[in-house]
Amino acid sequence: MVLYNVVPGKSYYAISFRDIPPDYILGGACLACAHKGPVNRAIIERRWGDGEALRFVDRYLRCTACGNPGHNRFIVYGRRTI
Repeated sequence: MVLYNVVPGKSYYAISFRDIPPDYILGGACLACAHKGPVNRAIIERRWGDGEALRFVDRYLRCTACGNPGHNRFIVYGRRTI
């Protein structure tokens, strides 16, 4: 699922961590090999802050499958059920 479906009215480049409800599991998508996997949202928010725009943090994502260090994006990997 793409982030702008979770945060209607905002494009990817305007979304910050605080815009995404906490019950959504963030993931990363590699544009080189199309691998998708979950990321640890708590660690990322603790390091960058919950007000940081995703577009500034996604440049530090690295694909765990192929090692691609660039042009990766955040995605919604899933949703926690209660």
